[in-house]
Amino acid sequence: MSASSSIVDALIVGGGPAGLSAALAFARQNQTAV
Repeated sequence: MSASSSIVDALIVGGGPAGLSAALAFARQNQTAV
């Protein structure tokens, strides 16, 4: 197993409505979120 690293704009914790809203907001601004 090899480790890879990448730089992201945000780390979203939570998969509920707030997490989904945050992920959509970042995607609409062409930013990366994990």
